Amino acid sequence: MDFPEENQFTYIIGSNGSGKSRALEKHANTRHFENDVVVISSSASDKFTYRQKPKITPNGSYRYMGNRTVGNGTHNGTLSANTVLLYVEVLQANLRNIFLDFLNQIGFDRKVGIAHRSVKRSSFPTFDTTELTEQFVNNNSDMLSLTGKPFEAVFYKSNKSFKISELSSGEQCIISTALKIIASSSENIIYYIDEPEISLHAEWQIKWPERFQPLLSLHPGVKAFIATHSPVIISNAMQNKAACYLLKANELHRIEEGKFDVEEILFKDFNTLTPNNRHIFSEIATIINQTVTNLNLQSQTTEKVARDAVENLGEKINDASKSALDNASVMQIFEEFQTAINELLSVSQAKPPKKPA
Repeated sequence: MDFPEENQFTYIIGSNGSGKSRALEKHANTRHFENDVVVISSSASDKFTYRQKPKITPNGSYRYMGNRTVGNGTHNGTLSANTVLLYVEVLQANLRNIFLDFLNQIGFDRKVGIAHRSVKRSSFPTFDTTELTEQFVNNNSDMLSLTGKPFEAVFYKSNKSFKISELSSGEQCIISTALKIIASSSENIIYYIDEPEISLHAEWQIKWPERFQPLLSLHPGVKAFIATHSPVIISNAMQNKAACYLLKANELHRIEEGKFDVEEILFKDFNTLTPNNRHIFSEIATIINQTVTNLNLQSQTTEKVARDAVENLGEKINDASKSALDNASVMQIFEEFQTAINELLSVSQAKPPKKPA
């Protein structure tokens, strides 16, 4: 599969099993010989190659920043501790204000703390929750380098503290993704981000491109390939001038700007009907208009074309996932549509053919 290389931000959408995650991993493994590559996923079963430390090549590198903490699993305590270490990287890169501004945008105070975390077989003494600053890092480098990582990050809302393990899964996901991007940012790096919508409310899915594209643009020459199941993310990405593609039959098809319709792609490519799906009415209107046009042109294939179109739409509606209530409603609409098409065709057949001039 050929990936488009000309875009700064490339979003790829496709149904389960279409090969998005595998395509990202294959491309990342190819490009890390020429560029620094960072792979990020919120899933505990991502398809990226897991490595505890970055793989360095003569002209690039491959850094795994997914959620796995071992080859085939995740330790939640380690994830909580790693959030501290990511923020330490942000401090060392002098990007503290970038991250604090991001926190403020998503409803948190502009402050990050550190708390003690109980770890088995650790003799490190407990300590009070405190703000995580450059001075704290300099004074506690030995503790921060301990294998057991007896600490975790703390975030604040209206001056009330919350350990990251106490936050919702969506809050953990969006904060950790931002930290991973900012901490690893450098010139000409390539990001591969898989399923960023995991655990995110629809509001955060809608805002994902406008929140994260600026973080991905901190340095010149950066590119990002983002695979998602979320039509909501795609719709907003297009508004933010990203290039969006549909992966189907192992090929990427460019989604034209301004022509993306969430309900349409859910119906046509995900076989899913949302309640009161307006795209059904668009398909019905298209068939009726085309039938009227063909009748006016007195095309000999009018009836066959119309009935084939009705049959194809009926099959798509029958195959689409939907609730029982929606199924009853849409089938009633479809039956009324069939009646309208039959009446159009019968009226035409009743008219005598025009005599040649």
